Amino acid sequence: MKKSQQIWLSLGGILSIGILVLGSVKIAESNKKMVFRLAEVHDEYYPTSMANKRFADLVEEKTEGRIRIEVYTNGVLGEETDVIREMQEGNIDFGRVSVGPLAEYVDRLYALMLPYLYEDSEHMWRVLDSALGSEMLEALDEANLIGLAWYDSGARSFYLKEKIVDQEGFNNKKIRVQKNSLMYALCEVLGAKPQFLAESVIYLSLLEGSLDGAENNILTYETYKQYEVSRYYILDEHTRIPDMLVASKAIMEKFSKEDQEIILEAAREAGAYERILWNEREQESISRLKEKGVQFVTLSEEVKASLRKACESLYDEFGSKYQTIIDQIEEMADAID
Repeated sequence: MKKSQQIWLSLGGILSIGILVLGSVKIAESNKKMVFRLAEVHDEYYPTSMANKRFADLVEEKTEGRIRIEVYTNGVLGEETDVIREMQEGNIDFGRVSVGPLAEYVDRLYALMLPYLYEDSEHMWRVLDSALGSEMLEALDEANLIGLAWYDSGARSFYLKEKIVDQEGFNNKKIRVQKNSLMYALCEVLGAKPQFLAESVIYLSLLEGSLDGAENNILTYETYKQYEVSRYYILDEHTRIPDMLVASKAIMEKFSKEDQEIILEAAREAGAYERILWNEREQESISRLKEKGVQFVTLSEEVKASLRKACESLYDEFGSKYQTIIDQIEEMADAID
């Protein structure tokens, strides 16, 4: 064999080994664990946090460990409004957020949270489990987000330092509301003075007297111990604002179609789990709060009617563009399961 042929054979062997090495690197990279972050403002024992953990576990299980999601609770990645912006930019991968702040980016979501829209929890879930609910999840695409699943967050009611039994009781009361235009307007039409404040400062503001009250669901009221400084929980149930498990669109597009389907399937399972948890925890929370001296105030039907009347203008202001959606929701009130 000529020397030149030996050289070419040697080079060929080196190239072959190089290709094999590069191939093995590529395979190793494809099997590499991918780690993502999920943002949650509540503590690790809150129903949404526990459902987030279930979601993360299911994804890791279904991908045989290739995709791991770490759940960050207690707002360490920011308030919900911050998390939404970070997900839009692809800096946070997943988040559990309320429809309230999301509606500031996708305004058709306002149609889901108009005051006194739902007859009860069952009515809301008929809507969210329907084709309309799926359309609302998909609507987040226009905000560079992907709606994965619905979470329950109960009914929102007002709680104050003083007992009120009618609409006049709201006059000039400084009440913290979720950072959302509709919720701000809701307080105004009732005669109150709405305040945008982070959840973390509500307790101190109530204690110091810079706030007279706030509005939220029973679990949040208990979790943040706001009952210690606002003993009267008014069962007006002015709105039901569901939560969403949301993904960054930029992140989701990096997954294969198969992995996207796995994530969606895990999210739906986590959503069903959260709904059960929420119902159980809500009943337990009411019992504990009563033992701690909280007074749950039930309003008369006449007073409830006056509050609904006061809120009618909000349907024109926030729902006029989406009357078809509102009509669909109202039609489902008497639907048979």
